[in-house]
Amino acid sequence: MQVNSTLNSAKAEHAEFDAVMKVLSESTRLAKLLGYIGEKYFLGEIDQISEYNIATEVFGRSKVVFNASEDAIVRVEAYRLRRMLKEYYKSDGKDHPVQISVPFGAYVPVFTCQSAEVPPSALGDTPGALDDDNVVQLALERDQPEAWNLDRPSRHFFLAIPRFWM
Repeated sequence: MQVNSTLNSAKAEHAEFDAVMKVLSESTRLAKLLGYIGEKYFLGEIDQISEYNIATEVFGRSKVVFNASEDAIVRVEAYRLRRMLKEYYKSDGKDHPVQISVPFGAYVPVFTCQSAEVPPSALGDTPGALDDDNVVQLALERDQPEAWNLDRPSRHFFLAIPRFWM
């Protein structure tokens, strides 16, 4: 079952990536940057996502003379991409169940799930996606609040975490 969940997670990531690429279609540089890091991410080549590779392969800087300490093109464009993603997810993309970010200090995209329940439309056909085979730990049922006993702290608190989020 984990393979199915991983495939569904990858589908959701690809769908979000495609949605953001459509938004970026007017900004050539940002689209090229996100397109490159997304391609390397989906191909499993995240070790190739570096400032040097982005500068030379995306922005056409010379492989012989590029010096990251003198040319900030990648850092500037990555900053612009981070800012655009932040603004996008505050407005049009705020209801997207999967969101993309590029953490500071790195260029590898991170896909995060924004809700406890990913709608089936984001994952494709996933009957039983949260069955016992796909959940790491499960306690505190929502329909049994009397079992929560919030008056007393407990060392035993578990949360349902689908394996495809890990």
